[in-house]
Amino acid sequence: MIFKFYIIYCNTHERHLCFDHLILNIMLMKKLLLFLIGGILLIGTYGCANYEEDLLDEISPKQMLATVTTEIECIIETQSWIRPQNDPYRLENFQQAYDNIVSGESKIVRASDEFAASARSVRKEFSATAKTQLKLKATHYALKIFPKTEEEQRSLELDEQIKIAYTPFNYTSLPDEATQSLVFSKFRTQFCEEDEERRYSVTYEGGMIKDGPVEPVTIILPVLYAVWPVEKTFPVEMDFEILYEVFLPKYITLGENGLSAEAIQILEQEAIALALDEERHLPGGFPRGKVLCYDTHLKRYVPLENLKIRFTLGSNIEEVYTDKTGYYAINNKLIDNQATVSFVFQHEKWTIVKGSEEGGRIEEIKGIYGELRSGKDLNFNINSSSAPDPRYEIHRAVNFYHYGEHDFIISTFVNNRISIVALAVDPGGWQGRFNYWPTSVGRMPFIQVGNCNRNNHPRLIGTTLHELGHYCQFHLRGGTFSAYDGTWNILLESYASYAGWHMGEAYYLNQGWKKTSLNSDITGQARQEWDYQNTTNNYYTPLFVDLVDDYNQGVGYPSRCYDQIKMPQFVVNLFGAYRTWNDFESALRKYTGSYFTENQINEFLFYERSWLQRNGYI
Repeated sequence: MIFKFYIIYCNTHERHLCFDHLILNIMLMKKLLLFLIGGILLIGTYGCANYEEDLLDEISPKQMLATVTTEIECIIETQSWIRPQNDPYRLENFQQAYDNIVSGESKIVRASDEFAASARSVRKEFSATAKTQLKLKATHYALKIFPKTEEEQRSLELDEQIKIAYTPFNYTSLPDEATQSLVFSKFRTQFCEEDEERRYSVTYEGGMIKDGPVEPVTIILPVLYAVWPVEKTFPVEMDFEILYEVFLPKYITLGENGLSAEAIQILEQEAIALALDEERHLPGGFPRGKVLCYDTHLKRYVPLENLKIRFTLGSNIEEVYTDKTGYYAINNKLIDNQATVSFVFQHEKWTIVKGSEEGGRIEEIKGIYGELRSGKDLNFNINSSSAPDPRYEIHRAVNFYHYGEHDFIISTFVNNRISIVALAVDPGGWQGRFNYWPTSVGRMPFIQVGNCNRNNHPRLIGTTLHELGHYCQFHLRGGTFSAYDGTWNILLESYASYAGWHMGEAYYLNQGWKKTSLNSDITGQARQEWDYQNTTNNYYTPLFVDLVDDYNQGVGYPSRCYDQIKMPQFVVNLFGAYRTWNDFESALRKYTGSYFTENQINEFLFYERSWLQRNGYI
């Protein structure tokens, strides 16, 4: 639902003052606005006109200082705020910058002595070509793309030849942290692509979870803004619009058009000053720093590995990944102080989205580079317990699944990537869910993780790894709906629990955690309190955990599994491929004499077999 209202837009130098004043005013109106929105949500589409009147009543006559009012739109769902900012990298802007330097009208020369000497030298260089008037050529196009499928969207996002943004290049996004307490999601100017410009949606039917079918899912696909190389062919099937031509100096070969490295640098600074309408000194720097996340169990900060950090100024986008220590550095590209910094929860092997379905946001805006950094460093210490969703813990878990030191098998199907939805709510009744679909539907499996255990990170990480265990099972079963569907629940959930236990424990051991006893279970995935005399459908057994661990929970507890078996991890991993209990038991008994005796395996299997018989499965 879109709510339209009006705010004051200030001209020229009054703009920033008015913006700050409006932010303050909106904060003061917070309670009233929350009340109004609550009422609107309760009564559907009632009273948009009344809503506008109520808002305008809160704006005093003294605020009516600007000469223009601009209609803006509020989309409650996205919680994304933006404001206008010219794109410095439009080709026409760079051409004007060149002309300014040649004519002696340069903004940066007038603003700074430090630029004067370089600019005079560059002016001579430019003047040598002034008779023919050098015409710069576009390196890229700024595109608006309307993906028709989720797979097309993800393919575009992961294409290394292009860069993708989620707001137009002539806007900048405000930090998430700065807007969490604000009611409205759009500010100062009209930007309504979410509801009015999204062209395509896709509906999936026939989805399954372990308990049966799920309701049909409809996803409205987003608008993508792409920086597209001019020499790259446009796919025939792609729906897109060319917005304007782009000039990115980093793609210019030195000496091309007679431009030296110094000339290109001065030209870029002039173009930025021209677009942003500000007097500039030598801006920006080469970002470096660490990204750490607080862990509630370890009670300290731990590294966020393989997190993508994005720096965006108009259509100029730079990206870098953190290493094992959480460290990152951009050593070869100067980043402007006005660039927007964001975290992108996407990797070639996974995508983490915020929202109820896969169509949600993958980017978290952190702020403006020049305002965030301290000297040369730009460090982030994230306390994710206050975040509305579990993206950070999911990221830690899925990164460890793919790159961590553990002995679990890693699936390699569906283009080697998995989508995970980070829910901002506790869904109730479940903490995580693996969703799979018939091949004919055209949707890849994906995982949902609820905002449960927000203050118990081992449990949250264990839940994510549990669902990745299902993902692995899907692969072991052939990666198809028909092969995976119908697998016995006791095998599904016991194997996934084993995955969550093994990898979750390995993650914390890698972080320096010390296991104080054989039955330590910080993830809650070991299931070793499972009681075979329980007649309810409790499929979450310690079956696979007991095959590899050193703990015998049956000592002193006659209704718990008596475990004297120890098998290699690499053998147990493969047991996730079996669909029925009989198939599993037959495969396990083939190792009699190698890892256990006949009596030991009979005693071991007694508990799960008795439970299955008691509940009518065999």
